[in-house]
Amino acid sequence: MSAAAISAALACTVLVPGAQAAESAREYHCGFIAPGKTPDFRARYNHCGPTRVNIKVKNIAFTEQDLCVPPGVIDIEGHIDGFRTIDAWYTGLC
Repeated sequence: MSAAAISAALACTVLVPGAQAAESAREYHCGFIAPGKTPDFRARYNHCGPTRVNIKVKNIAFTEQDLCVPPGVIDIEGHIDGFRTIDAWYTGLC
């Protein structure tokens, strides 16, 4: 392969800032993602809409907590009270 062809091929692989984050949102369905479906075994919520929304998060102790989330994938385990998340669902706008 010539140097020009290699250079042209490398030019096509330039990463666009934020492209990785957008791609990770496409890896998941919209809504709650169970811990067993993520690489680090932490629950996520993928909000596919354009505005912030309120979700209800339930943990293994069956306590529930409200959380306002932005569009995209959020690690909900990092925003709640320490117990493993078992479910989360949309409840309205924040």
